[in-house]
Amino acid sequence: MNHYVEVRAKVPNADFHYMGHSNGTYLCARALLDYPATAFSRIMFAGSVVHQSFPWRELMKWKRVSKVYNGVATGDWVVALFPNGLRYLKGVFDLGGAGHTGFNVENQNRLLNFDYVEGDHSASRVESQWAAISSFIVNEQFPKMGSNHPSYKCSQPLWIKFLGFFSPVFILIIAIAVLGIGLKLAIVFFTSFFVNQENMGPGIYLLGMLIYLLVIRFLALKY
Repeated sequence: MNHYVEVRAKVPNADFHYMGHSNGTYLCARALLDYPATAFSRIMFAGSVVHQSFPWRELMKWKRVSKVYNGVATGDWVVALFPNGLRYLKGVFDLGGAGHTGFNVENQNRLLNFDYVEGDHSASRVESQWAAISSFIVNEQFPKMGSNHPSYKCSQPLWIKFLGFFSPVFILIIAIAVLGIGLKLAIVFFTSFFVNQENMGPGIYLLGMLIYLLVIRFLALKY
């Protein structure tokens, strides 16, 4: 936001556009909600983790956003499982699966869910999509969906639909497993440490806890 404010101050009458992927889509959405002076003419999202019900209509009404192009992939399991699985906890996590299901569209002339782009979490931003992205940002033209588009698919595979539909259940199972493993390691470590300090067990379990935390951190930052 500091960079945005600096550039906006230098060229106050310029049109600003935004292209974001994954966490970058969330940053843009939060900026629009948290800073009323923020405005982008055209926005392109790839692998979006923004909630499906994001208030684009209100933002467009107040002329803070002109058009939105949202790429929806055929196999984005990252979005289908994690942020999409948290969509019912909007007040807590403020995440959703727009990169998997698309946004709730009311005006197709100003918001396009390109469903579907063949590929995974990065499908909508790979080199084969650069022409469509640049045409939208520069010329304000939405890409045309259809068989002539090299990456267009008319539907998602069943496995990704299944994953997305039951994602809240999978999220609950993963959360229970992660918390259970962490709790088990903590109990065993502290019990061994205070009961039998001569045992090498505490050191081993401490190492296990560190590895466990590093794995959780890696997964959280990666996806």
